[in-house]
Amino acid sequence: MRGARHVWNAAISLTLGAMIGILGHQFVGDAVTRLWPDQAMIADLVRATFWTLGIAATGVLFFSYYLDDTGR
Repeated sequence: MRGARHVWNAAISLTLGAMIGILGHQFVGDAVTRLWPDQAMIADLVRATFWTLGIAATGVLFFSYYLDDTGR
């Protein structure tokens, strides 16, 4: 049962992290592109920042769920 919880926790963590990365990539990156059309490098930096935040959130969420499950 614990293995199933770890798989479920990983799926939830990956989903939320991917949502952060995709939303930041699509909406915030495009908004920056529209605000500063001649600064493509800034838009790429913003997109990379949101993907990094998504990866970090995935790790934090997974390990917080993992530590919660191992404490029982």
